Amino acid sequence: MSKNLLLKIFANPMISNQSNRIAIGTAQFTNQYGITNTHGVTEQEDVNKILKCALDNGVKFLDTAIGYGQSEKSIGFSKLGGFKCISKLPTLPKDIISSEIDEWIKNNILQSIKNLGVEKLFAFLLHNVNDLNGPYAKKIYDALNESKEKNLIEYVGYSLYNPDELDQHFDNYKPDIVQIPYNVFDQRFSETGWISRLHNEGVIIHARSIFLQGLLLLPMEKLPKYFLGWREHFKKWNTFLNNNNVTPLEACISYVLMNEKVDQLIIGVENVTQIKEIIRIIKNNCFYVSDNFAINDTNLINPSKWKSI
Repeated sequence: MSKNLLLKIFANPMISNQSNRIAIGTAQFTNQYGITNTHGVTEQEDVNKILKCALDNGVKFLDTAIGYGQSEKSIGFSKLGGFKCISKLPTLPKDIISSEIDEWIKNNILQSIKNLGVEKLFAFLLHNVNDLNGPYAKKIYDALNESKEKNLIEYVGYSLYNPDELDQHFDNYKPDIVQIPYNVFDQRFSETGWISRLHNEGVIIHARSIFLQGLLLLPMEKLPKYFLGWREHFKKWNTFLNNNNVTPLEACISYVLMNEKVDQLIIGVENVTQIKEIIRIIKNNCFYVSDNFAINDTNLINPSKWKSI
């Protein structure tokens, strides 16, 4: 089937030109993030160009974190207003005591606001949801919600790695917003019903790792040795791309955009050429991608378990 026929049959006007559903991931701004990153750290001049292009095309969200090196400062240095910024709290220090937690969290929030050059944060997430397993869980979440009441942040939530974390924490610490890994291979949050439940309960859903740290964009011949154990699955994916004359970038973006319960797609960008291509795809080339590429092997879909790549 040709690409044009795919578009004619499956194109959905409801998911066409949705730049406002994109959040620019900024880990690349000060770190060499992702296995397909060949550009290294993004220079400030390129950061400025990326952010200007994003604003000009209706992209309003930036995803960053205190743990992303100088990423927050590089956003602030751009002097470009108009973005809704999401940042993340580092893991709770091991030597912190209960009486210090409120001030530590507030200081982190205020520092992020200062670095980013914004009046308040759109959202502030726990970068390590396992902090809710410790003895200070309620104190942490109360402190975050106090900053929300003081209008320093709009929404409170956490970053997740697997659905079990929602099973464990959702009822006790209901978030306003979550960030989840979600892509054509990793469909765990959809298959477990959590995406639907979150949406129905009014929780904002941000999807990250939509390219599986760039792995889904690689041609078969460039797969690192570690992934050859899943050769048949990658062959199935690449056959779909080749048969339909679509790029992996187009397919990965289209797959997540199809799910209207996902509010934002977090897409890491290294240079202005990439952001322009992403915007072009969103405006013109969203199409149907089957969900039959799901695989639940965490040794593949969880990058923290990757070895020797």
